[in-house]
Amino acid sequence: MHRKFSIAFLIIAFALVSPFSHAAPAPLKVYEVTGIKQGESLNMRAWPNPNSRTLVALPHNSKWVASSAKPAKYGKSTWLKVHWNGDTGWVNSKFLKYDDVRTKKAIERRQHRLTNKTTAQKTATNKNTTPKTTGKQIIMECGGNEPFWNVDMNLTEKTLKVNLRNGTSFTSPLYHRKWTKGNKIMVVNGGKGRNAVRATLTKNNSCTDGITNIRYPFSIVANISGNRNVSGCCKTIQR
Repeated sequence: MHRKFSIAFLIIAFALVSPFSHAAPAPLKVYEVTGIKQGESLNMRAWPNPNSRTLVALPHNSKWVASSAKPAKYGKSTWLKVHWNGDTGWVNSKFLKYDDVRTKKAIERRQHRLTNKTTAQKTATNKNTTPKTTGKQIIMECGGNEPFWNVDMNLTEKTLKVNLRNGTSFTSPLYHRKWTKGNKIMVVNGGKGRNAVRATLTKNNSCTDGITNIRYPFSIVANISGNRNVSGCCKTIQR
């Protein structure tokens, strides 16, 4: 779950502002692609120009296309700088439909992230891979936005607590945790069958969630329940 998140949970941050204006960014909004035939795609471009270089093609049914940027005009068309699936670029706004439900979910998540901003920033600058023990539980909080998911890895009690946006949640034992490549990569295995979690964390101090401008110390790619691949960011906390 670590495409441009190193992602995304990643980051490229979500202070997406038009290159033609230094005004404050617009409120965060989430869209879905509309008006594109099945089998065709919407081009995300490097600049608000139909002749600009194509960065990525969005499928006709793409959702969670997010923006907090001011629109830009090209001729009679209006363009938005958006973030989708770890990529950031410009799309013609006539092919975007505002999604109120997902916007509210994204804003709620951003507020939660901002609440923990100080902790995350302090953790990101910590040179140690994990904090020194103080009698408190050491937990790796991991999560991402596409779709929303989170896993709390309790390194003290050796448990994995998983929550997925579709309502699935479970707690599994953490069987294996190993640092490799000079304490830069951690491999985690836990649970079995439907409750299995296999994850690789990379310490890079540059992971972003695509919604805030916070940079997290770890990026993560995980497989949950054997058939769900996700990516995002992690931070270390103590409780």
